Amino acid sequence: PFRNSKEGWPYDDLRARLAELIAAVGAHRVMAGSDYPFVRQPENCGYEHAFEGPLWTEVLTTEERNMVMRGTAESLFGEWPSPDAPSSSP
Repeated sequence: PFRNSKEGWPYDDLRARLAELIAAVGAHRVMAGSDYPFVRQPENCGYEHAFEGPLWTEVLTTEERNMVMRGTAESLFGEWPSPDAPSSSP
């Protein structure tokens, strides 16, 4: 989000744009990305906070957030294990 924001984190100026995007095309057509390594630059929020805050928790429903953060990518590339899933590697 920081690439599109005129403000710093938590990117309050993007709330309306995100809501309009989801309303126009649906959460199933939106995929979040980190823009790593640029998100790590000192003037940005850092990778740890890139998808936190009111932009993600107050604009999107839980279902929309799950779709944008994981579901859309899985529908394109296939499912990946949950972070809680036991590892199959030795």
